[in-house]
Amino acid sequence: MAAVQVSEAEKVYIMHGVRDDLRLDGRGCEDYRHMEIETDVVSNTDGSAKISLGHTDVLVGIKAEIGKPKPMVPNEGYLEFFVDWLDYCNALLAGLPSCTIKPLQMIHNAAARLVFNEPKRAHVTPLFITLHWLPIAAHIKLKKLMLAYRTTTGSASAYLHSLLPIYTPSRTLRSTSERRLIVPSLRGTKSLSRTFSYTVPGCSANATPEFEGRGGEELGVELSNTLYKVFNNRHSVDLRSLCICPGENCWVLYVDVLLLQCDGNLFDAISIAIKAALFNTRIPKVHISEDEEGVKEIELSDDPYDCMRLNVENVPCIVTLCKIGQRYVVDATLQEKACSVASLLISVTHKGMVTCVRKMGGGSLDPESIFEMTEAGKRVGKALHAPLIELLQKEESLGKKRQKVGFLG
Repeated sequence: MAAVQVSEAEKVYIMHGVRDDLRLDGRGCEDYRHMEIETDVVSNTDGSAKISLGHTDVLVGIKAEIGKPKPMVPNEGYLEFFVDWLDYCNALLAGLPSCTIKPLQMIHNAAARLVFNEPKRAHVTPLFITLHWLPIAAHIKLKKLMLAYRTTTGSASAYLHSLLPIYTPSRTLRSTSERRLIVPSLRGTKSLSRTFSYTVPGCSANATPEFEGRGGEELGVELSNTLYKVFNNRHSVDLRSLCICPGENCWVLYVDVLLLQCDGNLFDAISIAIKAALFNTRIPKVHISEDEEGVKEIELSDDPYDCMRLNVENVPCIVTLCKIGQRYVVDATLQEKACSVASLLISVTHKGMVTCVRKMGGGSLDPESIFEMTEAGKRVGKALHAPLIELLQKEESLGKKRQKVGFLG
Protein backbone atom coordinates (compact mmCIF):
# COMPACT_ATOMS: atom_id res chain seq x y z
CA MET A 1 0.00 0.00 0.00
CA ALA A 2 2.43 2.62 -1.22
CA ALA A 3 1.68 6.30 -0.70
CA VAL A 4 3.88 7.53 -3.54
CA GLN A 5 4.28 6.61 -7.17
CA VAL A 6 7.79 5.75 -8.31
CA SER A 7 8.78 5.44 -11.95
CA GLU A 8 10.59 2.37 -13.28
CA ALA A 9 13.83 4.34 -13.64
CA GLU A 10 13.62 5.45 -10.01
CA LYS A 11 12.94 1.88 -8.90
CA VAL A 12 16.02 0.64 -10.74
CA TYR A 13 18.10 3.44 -9.22
CA ILE A 14 16.89 2.62 -5.68
CA MET A 15 17.38 -1.13 -6.15
CA HIS A 16 20.93 -0.68 -7.44
CA GLY A 17 21.73 1.56 -4.48
CA VAL A 18 20.36 -0.99 -1.99
CA ARG A 19 22.37 -3.70 -3.72
CA ASP A 20 25.52 -1.65 -3.05
CA ASP A 21 24.45 -0.87 0.55
CA LEU A 22 23.89 2.81 -0.27
CA ARG A 23 20.42 4.30 0.00
CA LEU A 24 19.08 7.61 -1.31
CA ASP A 25 19.74 9.45 1.96
CA GLY A 26 23.21 7.96 2.43
CA ARG A 27 22.23 5.34 5.02
CA GLY A 28 23.27 1.72 5.02
CA CYS A 29 20.70 -1.06 4.72
CA GLU A 30 20.48 -1.57 8.51
CA ASP A 31 20.55 2.08 9.58
CA TYR A 32 17.68 4.11 11.00
CA ARG A 33 16.94 7.71 10.11
CA HIS A 34 17.53 10.50 12.63
CA MET A 35 15.30 9.90 15.65
CA GLU A 36 14.05 12.39 18.25
CA ILE A 37 12.11 11.30 21.35
CA GLU A 38 10.38 13.44 23.96
CA THR A 39 8.32 12.20 26.92
CA ASP A 40 5.69 13.83 29.12
CA VAL A 41 4.29 15.97 26.30
CA VAL A 42 0.57 15.63 27.15
CA SER A 43 -0.38 16.92 30.59
CA ASN A 44 -3.73 15.14 30.99
CA THR A 45 -2.33 11.62 30.58
CA ASP A 46 -0.51 9.29 32.95
CA GLY A 47 2.29 8.84 30.43
CA SER A 48 3.05 10.17 26.96
CA ALA A 49 5.78 10.32 24.36
CA LYS A 50 6.36 11.80 20.93
CA ILE A 51 8.81 10.42 18.38
CA SER A 52 10.08 11.85 15.12
CA LEU A 53 11.65 9.25 12.86
CA GLY A 54 12.71 11.13 9.77
CA HIS A 55 9.47 12.79 8.67
CA THR A 56 7.29 10.25 10.48
CA ASP A 57 5.82 11.76 13.66
CA VAL A 58 3.87 9.73 16.22
CA LEU A 59 2.32 10.83 19.52
CA VAL A 60 1.33 8.25 22.16
CA GLY A 61 -0.69 8.95 25.31
CA ILE A 62 -1.48 6.42 28.04
CA LYS A 63 -4.38 6.76 30.46
CA ALA A 64 -4.77 4.36 33.42
CA GLU A 65 -8.29 3.61 34.58
CA ILE A 66 -9.72 1.07 36.99
CA GLY A 67 -11.72 -1.68 35.33
CA LYS A 68 -12.67 -5.33 35.65
CA PRO A 69 -10.13 -8.03 34.79
CA LYS A 70 -10.87 -10.49 32.04
CA PRO A 71 -12.46 -13.79 33.23
CA MET A 72 -9.67 -15.91 31.72
CA VAL A 73 -6.96 -13.98 33.60
CA PRO A 74 -8.57 -12.63 36.80
CA ASN A 75 -5.23 -11.66 38.37
CA GLU A 76 -3.96 -9.50 35.49
CA GLY A 77 -4.64 -6.10 34.02
CA TYR A 78 -4.56 -5.41 30.29
CA LEU A 79 -3.91 -2.84 27.60
CA GLU A 80 -6.26 -1.40 24.98
CA PHE A 81 -4.97 0.22 21.80
CA PHE A 82 -6.58 2.95 19.71
CA VAL A 83 -5.00 4.37 16.54
CA ASP A 84 -6.06 7.65 14.99
CA TRP A 85 -4.55 10.31 12.74
CA LEU A 86 -4.57 14.06 13.04
CA ASP A 87 -7.41 15.97 11.32
CA TYR A 88 -8.59 13.02 9.27
CA CYS A 89 -10.56 14.24 6.19
CA ASN A 90 -9.99 17.86 7.25
CA ALA A 91 -9.24 18.58 3.58
CA LEU A 92 -12.99 18.56 2.97
CA LEU A 93 -13.31 21.80 4.96
CA ALA A 94 -11.06 23.84 2.68
CA GLY A 95 -12.97 25.97 0.19
CA LEU A 96 -16.40 25.31 1.70
CA PRO A 97 -18.87 28.21 1.87
CA SER A 98 -19.40 30.00 5.17
CA CYS A 99 -22.93 28.56 5.52
CA THR A 100 -21.36 25.10 5.82
CA ILE A 101 -18.66 26.20 8.26
CA LYS A 102 -21.16 28.06 10.48
CA PRO A 103 -22.64 24.93 12.20
CA LEU A 104 -19.14 23.78 13.07
CA GLN A 105 -18.36 27.21 14.49
CA MET A 106 -21.53 27.07 16.61
CA ILE A 107 -20.36 23.76 18.11
CA HIS A 108 -16.95 25.30 18.70
CA ASN A 109 -18.55 28.26 20.49
CA ALA A 110 -20.69 25.98 22.65
CA ALA A 111 -17.59 24.00 23.66
CA ALA A 112 -15.82 27.19 24.79
CA ARG A 113 -18.85 28.25 26.86
CA LEU A 114 -19.03 24.79 28.38
CA VAL A 115 -15.40 24.95 29.52
CA PHE A 116 -16.01 28.18 31.44
CA ASN A 117 -19.64 27.40 32.38
CA GLU A 118 -20.83 30.56 30.65
CA PRO A 119 -24.45 31.27 29.60
CA LYS A 120 -25.68 30.70 26.06
CA ARG A 121 -25.46 34.39 25.06
CA ALA A 122 -21.94 34.98 26.41
CA HIS A 123 -19.36 36.36 23.96
CA VAL A 124 -16.84 33.72 22.93
CA THR A 125 -13.99 35.96 21.72
CA PRO A 126 -12.40 36.44 25.18
CA LEU A 127 -12.95 32.72 25.87
CA PHE A 128 -11.12 31.79 22.66
CA ILE A 129 -8.25 34.12 23.60
CA THR A 130 -7.95 32.49 27.03
CA LEU A 131 -8.07 28.99 25.55
CA HIS A 132 -5.71 29.90 22.68
CA TRP A 133 -8.35 28.70 20.20
CA LEU A 134 -8.88 29.96 16.67
CA PRO A 135 -12.21 30.21 14.86
CA ILE A 136 -12.86 27.35 12.44
CA ALA A 137 -12.21 29.41 9.30
CA ALA A 138 -8.98 30.86 10.69
CA HIS A 139 -7.86 27.42 11.81
CA ILE A 140 -8.37 26.03 8.30
CA LYS A 141 -6.35 28.89 6.84
CA LEU A 142 -3.59 28.38 9.40
CA LYS A 143 -3.38 24.67 8.57
CA LYS A 144 -3.09 25.46 4.87
CA LEU A 145 -0.27 27.93 5.49
CA MET A 146 1.56 25.52 7.83
CA LEU A 147 1.31 22.70 5.31
CA ALA A 148 2.51 24.95 2.48
CA TYR A 149 5.52 26.02 4.54
CA ARG A 150 6.41 22.45 5.54
CA THR A 151 6.06 21.27 1.94
CA THR A 152 8.28 23.98 0.48
CA THR A 153 10.94 23.53 3.18
CA GLY A 154 11.08 19.76 2.67
CA SER A 155 9.73 18.74 6.09
CA ALA A 156 6.42 17.35 4.77
CA SER A 157 5.80 13.99 3.17
CA ALA A 158 7.46 13.49 -0.20
CA TYR A 159 4.24 12.91 -2.13
CA LEU A 160 3.18 16.53 -1.49
CA HIS A 161 6.25 18.16 -3.04
CA SER A 162 5.22 17.57 -6.65
CA LEU A 163 1.84 19.17 -6.02
CA LEU A 164 3.31 22.55 -5.04
CA PRO A 165 5.84 23.60 -7.69
CA ILE A 166 8.02 26.62 -6.87
CA TYR A 167 7.72 29.59 -9.23
CA THR A 168 10.95 30.09 -11.17
CA PRO A 169 11.02 33.25 -13.35
CA SER A 170 12.70 33.15 -16.72
CA ARG A 171 15.06 35.95 -15.70
CA THR A 172 16.36 37.29 -12.41
CA LEU A 173 13.69 39.28 -10.59
CA ARG A 174 13.21 40.57 -7.05
CA SER A 175 10.65 37.81 -6.48
CA THR A 176 13.21 35.07 -7.19
CA SER A 177 14.21 34.73 -3.53
CA GLU A 178 10.64 34.81 -2.19
CA ARG A 179 9.92 31.13 -3.01
CA ARG A 180 6.51 31.85 -4.50
CA LEU A 181 4.25 28.97 -5.52
CA ILE A 182 2.68 28.42 -8.93
CA VAL A 183 -1.12 28.72 -8.82
CA PRO A 184 -2.65 26.62 -11.62
CA SER A 185 -5.29 28.05 -13.89
CA LEU A 186 -8.92 27.08 -13.20
CA ARG A 187 -9.58 26.78 -16.95
CA GLY A 188 -13.12 28.11 -16.64
CA THR A 189 -14.33 25.60 -14.05
CA LYS A 190 -14.82 25.88 -10.30
CA SER A 191 -14.26 22.17 -9.68
CA LEU A 192 -10.49 22.72 -9.47
CA SER A 193 -10.77 25.58 -6.98
CA ARG A 194 -10.66 23.15 -4.05
CA THR A 195 -7.79 20.98 -5.26
CA PHE A 196 -4.62 20.72 -3.21
CA SER A 197 -2.51 22.42 -5.86
CA TYR A 198 -4.83 25.41 -5.94
CA THR A 199 -5.73 26.02 -2.29
CA VAL A 200 -3.24 23.85 -0.35
CA PRO A 201 -6.13 22.15 1.48
CA GLY A 202 -5.95 22.23 5.26
CA CYS A 203 -5.26 18.55 5.62
CA SER A 204 -2.72 16.91 7.87
CA ALA A 205 0.58 15.92 6.30
CA ASN A 206 -0.18 12.30 7.11
CA ALA A 207 -3.25 12.21 4.88
CA THR A 208 -1.71 9.97 2.25
CA PRO A 209 -3.94 7.68 0.18
CA GLU A 210 -3.40 5.04 2.87
CA PHE A 211 -5.58 7.00 5.29
CA GLU A 212 -8.49 7.75 2.98
CA GLY A 213 -11.88 6.05 3.19
CA ARG A 214 -12.07 2.39 4.02
CA GLY A 215 -8.31 2.05 3.56
CA GLY A 216 -7.80 4.27 6.59
CA GLU A 217 -10.14 2.14 8.70
CA GLU A 218 -8.40 -1.04 7.61
CA LEU A 219 -4.98 0.42 8.39
CA GLY A 220 -6.15 1.53 11.83
CA VAL A 221 -7.52 -1.93 12.63
CA GLU A 222 -4.35 -3.57 11.30
CA LEU A 223 -2.15 -1.35 13.48
CA SER A 224 -4.30 -1.93 16.59
CA ASN A 225 -4.38 -5.71 16.14
CA THR A 226 -0.62 -5.90 15.64
CA LEU A 227 0.09 -3.73 18.68
CA TYR A 228 -2.27 -5.88 20.76
CA LYS A 229 -0.39 -9.05 19.81
CA VAL A 230 3.03 -7.51 20.46
CA PHE A 231 2.43 -5.66 23.73
CA ASN A 232 -0.63 -7.10 25.50
CA ASN A 233 0.99 -10.23 26.95
CA ARG A 234 2.74 -11.12 30.19
CA HIS A 235 6.11 -11.51 28.42
CA SER A 236 6.17 -7.86 27.33
CA VAL A 237 4.49 -6.03 30.22
CA ASP A 238 4.10 -7.24 33.81
CA LEU A 239 0.30 -7.46 33.64
CA ARG A 240 0.08 -8.95 37.14
CA SER A 241 1.40 -5.72 38.60
CA LEU A 242 -1.73 -4.05 37.16
CA CYS A 243 -4.03 -6.24 39.27
CA ILE A 244 -5.67 -4.44 42.22
CA CYS A 245 -8.05 -7.07 43.58
CA PRO A 246 -8.05 -10.46 41.77
CA GLY A 247 -11.29 -11.07 39.92
CA GLU A 248 -12.72 -7.66 40.87
CA ASN A 249 -10.53 -4.70 39.95
CA CYS A 250 -7.46 -4.05 37.83
CA TRP A 251 -5.73 -1.24 36.00
CA VAL A 252 -6.59 -0.88 32.31
CA LEU A 253 -4.04 1.05 30.27
CA TYR A 254 -5.65 2.82 27.33
CA VAL A 255 -2.92 3.48 24.77
CA ASP A 256 -3.91 6.17 22.27
CA VAL A 257 -1.69 6.40 19.20
CA LEU A 258 -1.96 9.58 17.13
CA LEU A 259 -0.24 9.64 13.73
CA LEU A 260 0.85 13.22 13.14
CA GLN A 261 2.77 12.64 9.92
CA CYS A 262 3.61 9.58 7.86
CA ASP A 263 6.76 9.07 5.80
CA GLY A 264 7.08 5.32 6.11
CA ASN A 265 7.93 2.78 8.85
CA LEU A 266 4.91 3.39 11.06
CA PHE A 267 5.20 0.16 13.08
CA ASP A 268 8.74 0.84 14.26
CA ALA A 269 7.99 4.44 15.21
CA ILE A 270 4.81 3.48 17.07
CA SER A 271 6.50 0.68 19.02
CA ILE A 272 9.35 2.96 20.16
CA ALA A 273 6.86 5.67 21.15
CA ILE A 274 4.80 3.14 23.14
CA LYS A 275 7.85 1.91 25.03
CA ALA A 276 8.85 5.50 25.83
CA ALA A 277 5.30 6.33 26.97
CA LEU A 278 5.17 3.21 29.19
CA PHE A 279 8.49 4.26 30.71
CA ASN A 280 6.96 7.68 31.43
CA THR A 281 3.71 6.27 32.86
CA ARG A 282 3.01 6.81 36.55
CA ILE A 283 0.07 4.90 38.06
CA PRO A 284 -1.31 6.15 41.41
CA LYS A 285 -0.90 3.85 44.40
CA VAL A 286 -4.13 2.13 45.47
CA HIS A 287 -5.24 1.68 49.08
CA ILE A 288 -8.07 -0.78 49.73
CA SER A 289 -10.16 -0.50 52.89
CA GLU A 290 -13.30 -2.25 54.14
CA ASP A 291 -16.23 -0.72 55.98
CA GLU A 292 -18.20 -2.35 58.75
CA GLU A 293 -20.32 -4.32 56.26
CA GLY A 294 -17.25 -5.71 54.51
CA VAL A 295 -17.64 -3.58 51.38
CA LYS A 296 -14.27 -2.77 49.83
CA GLU A 297 -13.46 0.83 49.03
CA ILE A 298 -10.66 1.88 46.70
CA GLU A 299 -8.73 5.05 47.43
CA LEU A 300 -6.16 6.56 45.08
CA SER A 301 -3.16 8.45 46.38
CA ASP A 302 -3.14 12.17 45.60
CA ASP A 303 0.64 12.39 45.99
CA PRO A 304 2.20 12.51 42.50
CA TYR A 305 5.34 10.85 43.87
CA ASP A 306 3.38 8.01 45.52
CA CYS A 307 2.96 6.07 42.31
CA MET A 308 3.82 2.80 40.60
CA ARG A 309 6.21 2.65 37.66
CA LEU A 310 6.11 -0.03 34.99
CA ASN A 311 9.09 -2.24 34.23
CA VAL A 312 9.68 -1.73 30.51
CA GLU A 313 12.84 -3.82 30.29
CA ASN A 314 11.08 -6.63 28.43
CA VAL A 315 8.88 -4.39 26.28
CA PRO A 316 9.83 -5.22 22.67
CA CYS A 317 10.54 -2.89 19.78
CA ILE A 318 9.29 -3.62 16.29
CA VAL A 319 11.78 -3.83 13.44
CA THR A 320 10.33 -3.79 9.92
CA LEU A 321 12.52 -5.08 7.11
CA CYS A 322 11.51 -4.46 3.50
CA LYS A 323 12.89 -6.67 0.76
CA ILE A 324 14.10 -4.68 -2.23
CA GLY A 325 15.59 -6.78 -4.99
CA GLN A 326 17.76 -9.45 -3.40
CA ARG A 327 18.45 -7.43 -0.24
CA TYR A 328 16.44 -5.94 2.61
CA VAL A 329 16.45 -2.56 4.35
CA VAL A 330 15.49 -1.29 7.81
CA ASP A 331 13.36 1.85 8.31
CA ALA A 332 12.20 2.14 4.71
CA THR A 333 10.93 5.46 3.39
CA LEU A 334 7.79 5.72 1.27
CA GLN A 335 9.86 5.63 -1.93
CA GLU A 336 11.71 2.52 -0.80
CA LYS A 337 8.47 0.88 0.31
CA ALA A 338 7.08 1.44 -3.19
CA CYS A 339 9.98 -0.65 -4.52
CA SER A 340 9.51 -3.44 -1.97
CA VAL A 341 7.75 -6.69 -2.85
CA ALA A 342 7.17 -7.76 0.76
CA SER A 343 8.04 -6.83 4.34
CA LEU A 344 8.75 -8.77 7.51
CA LEU A 345 7.70 -7.29 10.83
CA ILE A 346 9.66 -8.60 13.83
CA SER A 347 9.25 -7.62 17.49
CA VAL A 348 12.47 -8.04 19.46
CA THR A 349 13.25 -7.73 23.19
CA HIS A 350 16.42 -6.29 24.73
CA LYS A 351 17.86 -9.83 24.90
CA GLY A 352 17.31 -10.41 21.18
CA MET A 353 14.32 -12.72 21.69
CA VAL A 354 11.69 -12.62 18.95
CA THR A 355 8.13 -12.36 20.31
CA CYS A 356 6.17 -11.81 17.10
CA VAL A 357 6.78 -12.24 13.37
CA ARG A 358 4.40 -11.09 10.68
CA LYS A 359 4.75 -10.97 6.93
CA MET A 360 3.22 -7.99 5.12
CA GLY A 361 2.80 -7.07 1.47
CA GLY A 362 1.57 -8.94 -1.57
CA GLY A 363 4.86 -10.53 -2.60
CA SER A 364 6.43 -13.75 -1.39
CA LEU A 365 9.52 -14.48 0.72
CA ASP A 366 11.58 -17.63 0.39
CA PRO A 367 12.72 -19.47 3.57
CA GLU A 368 16.31 -18.32 3.19
CA SER A 369 15.25 -14.66 2.96
CA ILE A 370 13.00 -15.05 6.01
CA PHE A 371 15.88 -16.53 8.02
CA GLU A 372 18.29 -13.77 6.99
CA MET A 373 15.75 -11.02 7.67
CA THR A 374 14.91 -12.51 11.06
CA GLU A 375 18.55 -12.62 12.08
CA ALA A 376 19.04 -9.04 10.90
CA GLY A 377 15.91 -7.94 12.78
CA LYS A 378 17.18 -9.57 15.98
CA ARG A 379 20.54 -7.85 15.58
CA VAL A 380 19.06 -4.41 14.88
CA GLY A 381 16.33 -4.70 17.52
CA LYS A 382 18.72 -5.80 20.26
CA ALA A 383 21.01 -2.86 19.52
CA LEU A 384 18.06 -0.45 19.66
CA HIS A 385 17.00 -1.01 23.28
CA ALA A 386 20.08 0.07 25.26
CA PRO A 387 20.45 3.55 23.66
CA LEU A 388 16.68 4.08 23.97
CA ILE A 389 16.57 3.33 27.71
CA GLU A 390 19.72 5.38 28.28
CA LEU A 391 18.15 8.33 26.47
CA LEU A 392 14.89 8.07 28.46
CA GLN A 393 16.74 7.87 31.77
CA LYS A 394 18.92 10.83 30.85
CA GLU A 395 15.90 12.91 29.89
CA GLU A 396 14.12 12.00 33.13
CA SER A 397 17.17 12.93 35.22
CA LEU A 398 17.07 16.47 33.84
CA GLY A 399 13.69 17.04 35.50
CA LYS A 400 12.31 20.51 34.95
CA LYS A 401 15.58 21.67 33.39
CA ARG A 402 14.96 19.80 30.16
CA GLN A 403 13.78 21.77 27.16
CA LYS A 404 10.27 20.87 26.08
CA VAL A 405 9.44 20.91 22.40
CA GLY A 406 5.89 19.55 22.51
CA PHE A 407 3.87 17.71 19.91
CA LEU A 408 3.71 20.74 17.61
CA GLY A 409 7.50 21.00 17.38
